[in-house]
Amino acid sequence: MNFPAFSLLARWILSVGVVLVFSGRARAAESVIRAEVFDPGYVEGDSNYHCLTAASNGKLYFGINSHQPAASVRLYRFDPQTELMALVADVSEVLGVDPAEEIVHGKIHTPLIEFEDALYFATHTSQYDGNLPMMAPSDGRRPYAGGHFMRMDLGTETLEDIAQLSLPNEGIITMALDPVQKTLYGLTWPTGLLIRACPVYPDFGDDATGWILEERFRKGERRISPN
Repeated sequence: MNFPAFSLLARWILSVGVVLVFSGRARAAESVIRAEVFDPGYVEGDSNYHCLTAASNGKLYFGINSHQPAASVRLYRFDPQTELMALVADVSEVLGVDPAEEIVHGKIHTPLIEFEDALYFATHTSQYDGNLPMMAPSDGRRPYAGGHFMRMDLGTETLEDIAQLSLPNEGIITMALDPVQKTLYGLTWPTGLLIRACPVYPDFGDDATGWILEERFRKGERRISPN
């Protein structure tokens, strides 16, 4: 197998929650590429779905999900220049979710989308009964309260809650950002609702109270939850 010359081939997150950095200058005759593992040390972490991006500030940002009952999805930063990794935030902690009282935000199942110096994403549940969300947790906790649209400021790395889907047991499984209309679109799971979050004013710089989340139906639109 032949490999072209390169200085940095690829970086991926494995399902066990580690970062692999492939590097070196491969010769045409070589068939092995050396890789170094960078472990964030999140023992409860077990997966990543689409949540990895190389941001304009030169850093890699990624989420590590967890299917453990009391463990939340965490957002991390990796600096390819210094090869240092750091925890940015426990997402459920930022949202004020107590894992002893309710089902946490276990996953970021969406891409991290960069727009105007911020990363946009949404949250999802990771606790199930069979193929459905855990609607009545056996341990007495409250069920999953619903997914959130969120953003992270690339300058300060602070997270902001944009809008919550106030439908219990409904997570946001994928999303897209319309930069012209400055609107976030998402699909929920398990119901499959098409939703959107748009600012009250035509500027993404507004604070979270300036956003409205709407659920779109075949016969019109209904406002769900202003945040």
